[in-house]
Amino acid sequence: MPSINLIFARSPFEIIINEANQVRTKVELKLWNKGDTPPTVPTYIMSEGIASVTQTETNYNISPLILEFIDKYFLEYSTSTITQANNKEWCIGEYKTYYSTDGENYTLKATVSFCAVNAYSVAENGVNHSLTKTKAYLLLANPLIKVYWNTIIPYYNFICKDTTDEFSAKWIDKTETILKTETFYTGANDFFNYAIPLISNASVRVEIYSKNIGLIYKVETEEICEPKYPVQTMWFVNKFGGWNQFTFFKASYNSISVKNSDYSLMQKNVEYDYRKGQTKPFNINGNESIKVNSGWVTEDYFEWIQDMMLSDTILLNPQTPVTIKTTSMQKKTYLNDKNINYTLEFDFANKLVNNIV
Repeated sequence: MPSINLIFARSPFEIIINEANQVRTKVELKLWNKGDTPPTVPTYIMSEGIASVTQTETNYNISPLILEFIDKYFLEYSTSTITQANNKEWCIGEYKTYYSTDGENYTLKATVSFCAVNAYSVAENGVNHSLTKTKAYLLLANPLIKVYWNTIIPYYNFICKDTTDEFSAKWIDKTETILKTETFYTGANDFFNYAIPLISNASVRVEIYSKNIGLIYKVETEEICEPKYPVQTMWFVNKFGGWNQFTFFKASYNSISVKNSDYSLMQKNVEYDYRKGQTKPFNINGNESIKVNSGWVTEDYFEWIQDMMLSDTILLNPQTPVTIKTTSMQKKTYLNDKNINYTLEFDFANKLVNNIV
């Protein structure tokens, strides 16, 4: 299975040029979203001279430019059929690298096509880490984590481009009966980002197949009936740039906090009206917050807790934008804690009084 160039745009992506006798280099970068016509001229042109005759390497970090073309802030998946992800959730691009030995005439070195997502790598991954170099296509850290859900169908994102292969999904129930099979990619020569629902009818497992290789992913699911507490479902963009769903099944608590500025009032005349008061609050606004509890989970769920705490996009149920208020969390283990559950607190991203201008 050939890999694709997938850029994690929350971490630096360095284009490095270091050709013999170069005195100046140039990068031409084109960016666009799926469904748009690829630009005929570069979106950005960057040029740089060498530092000295002994330090000839030039570097260009294109990640900040890529992030301008990614706007992943809302969720619109609502069907049990595989659909394409929103075009603004990711972007497609191409860069060309050039070098010059005289400072005026440039020689083309390479042309690279890529797609990019709102993802990040860790320092141990090294420079320009790509998920598809080690794990093909599914934008998820660990597909072995069982997904517990209630009412709202969870989805995973799947990016691909392989003209020599086809991809399909199967949904299987607890009796090992295949409930549904759907082929979603047939080798088109373009990048695709699919939203794959993990549930179809009474399925308990979804399997993703490559025509050339066979089974490449398997995700277990289980619907949980919570009879006592209102279930709170958090959607967040994980470290690989795909949507993850974390359902909090146990007690949740809503609260508000209000802030204002108090000022002393000047009465209009000596014969004042005491009912107007001597102080009045201005700029009154407030925030709503919610504290949620996961219920009992396995050790490996800490991976999702960490992803959520580092995510820049989190949605509640799943139309309300929130930001995470919890800033530290102990990793719990069976050895130290026996039973494992997590409590997190979130602030609603919109104020209680609309002051958007």
